[in-house]
Amino acid sequence: MGPEVTDGPSGVDGGDFSHRIIDILNDGALALLLSIGHRTRLFDVMVGHPPSTAEEIAEAASLNEHRVREWLEGVVKGGIVSHDPAAGTFEVLPGYEPHLSHSALSKNLAALAELVPILGAQEDRIVESFRRDRHTPYDARSSFRELISKAAHESDQAVVETLVDSIFPLIPGLLDGLRAGIEVLDIGCGNGRAVMLTALAFPNSTFHGYDSFQHHIDRAKYRAFMMGLNNVYFRRKSVAELDEHARYDLITDFGGIRDETRPKRALENIARALRPRGIFLMQELAASSHVTDRFGLPPDSLLHMVESLAETDEDRAALGGEQEATRSLLEANFESLVIHRLPHHIYNCYFVATKGSEGSSLQ
Repeated sequence: MGPEVTDGPSGVDGGDFSHRIIDILNDGALALLLSIGHRTRLFDVMVGHPPSTAEEIAEAASLNEHRVREWLEGVVKGGIVSHDPAAGTFEVLPGYEPHLSHSALSKNLAALAELVPILGAQEDRIVESFRRDRHTPYDARSSFRELISKAAHESDQAVVETLVDSIFPLIPGLLDGLRAGIEVLDIGCGNGRAVMLTALAFPNSTFHGYDSFQHHIDRAKYRAFMMGLNNVYFRRKSVAELDEHARYDLITDFGGIRDETRPKRALENIARALRPRGIFLMQELAASSHVTDRFGLPPDSLLHMVESLAETDEDRAALGGEQEATRSLLEANFESLVIHRLPHHIYNCYFVATKGSEGSSLQ
């Protein structure tokens, strides 16, 4: 008597599941093609242009024609690009353009494909972390974190471009406060683009940017000097080492705490650095602490995996999804909290936490 054959998950028989596996493998290869198209800006060349030959596309992108032709054949078979054999031209399928071009900012989902090759490059180390019951090495986690921020929404551009129009208006009275003049700190400020944009828009307010990397701070200082800004100050400092008291009306975080090795201490330091009824605005991935929750997002197994590999135990305890982040913020002496989502930032949510219980000092 042969082995017993049972149905696969959810009543899917073995034959159907074998086709599913083939689809997974094909989609994995297509993800690499999407990543290549994103990184080489081939999609940028094609989007917004009339149907073009492989030679024309390669010339416009300054790339090797033979490689471009092979890539085009792959994305045609993957249903991303259409091909007219008679004319020899290729064109991104209608309606797909907003999700492929760098200019699409937060709508550019092709950027997510970069997560696939970075995971593949780290697979040996990930497997070893399973066998030795330890976390993925920190340098690998840093790569994951950087790509999450870049791939999910082209974070720097998407956030900066929508700060004044979409994100700051989430907080009642903030725009009026910024116009009148308040003290603002941006943690994990990177090259300082967000700080400088808001400093230009609100010259009566004072803006500070802290980042752990000196080369970020050096570049931010240089740009601020070239722009003639006299209401911005940059300093190399980890928010986990923040030792200021009741200084700021507003503190913003667009991913900085996620790079901290001591996020709980960072949240406590932020609360202490705010003035009474000050505001903490924190951007986080729109993920649940519970694996079965989706929040209406597309299937997110890839992001969930990368997030898990990128975190330490303390990270997961402090910021492991919306529910845990809420708990951690309240434990850090924030007494009120509102969570916002924006339709054009599908993978982000924004926590607005108030220090004190009498409303915002910005109102």
